[in-house]
Amino acid sequence: MPQNDTVHVRRGLPKAQFPQNPRAAFVELGVTSPFSFLRGASEAVDLVAAASALGYDALGIADLNTMAGVVRLHAAAVKAQVRPLIGCRIALMTGEEFLAYPRDRAAYGRLCAMLSKGKMQDGQGAWQ
Repeated sequence: MPQNDTVHVRRGLPKAQFPQNPRAAFVELGVTSPFSFLRGASEAVDLVAAASALGYDALGIADLNTMAGVVRLHAAAVKAQVRPLIGCRIALMTGEEFLAYPRDRAAYGRLCAMLSKGKMQDGQGAWQ
């Protein structure tokens, strides 16, 4: 019987020093991680390494209706000297989608509270 066949070893960035990239004219804002089920596939270390290799000084993460991928992206971005832009892709039940990037700690808290409230209630406001 195989042992530990379901254990996923989390990869990290190599010990190599990443250069500080100059301010880029363009950076990706709508990047999704595997926490956006059926949308994102690349892990945070791969996203940040690619952004650094492309000369980006920043990288924005926007998972679908969740902030779950921001911790790993932030940790990898700090190691690679890439500025993490923390956000979320909001998909409403009416079909509209938009990116939300909080500008301060209070806005970050309101966004997280809104996401939690949205997951606790169904379309009619009843508890899920």
